[in-house]
Amino acid sequence: MAEKPKSVLLPVMAVAVFAGLGRMVFQKIKADRAARQNRVGRGAAGQDRVAGPVDEKTRQWISEVVRTPRQ
Repeated sequence: MAEKPKSVLLPVMAVAVFAGLGRMVFQKIKADRAARQNRVGRGAAGQDRVAGPVDEKTRQWISEVVRTPRQ
């Protein structure tokens, strides 16, 4: 009698799942380290990193929008 060929689908799927989980863990560790460095390495004014320079008028507008409750 000839042997039945074994399916490789289950092991391949398991490898893919564990590789994806491992990648997510490494991304989380990297993001946590970056966040920790940003907290420690802020400027004297305590400003966060932003997409670009923000002038004082825009900063005040953002502050007002954040403080004002929605109606």
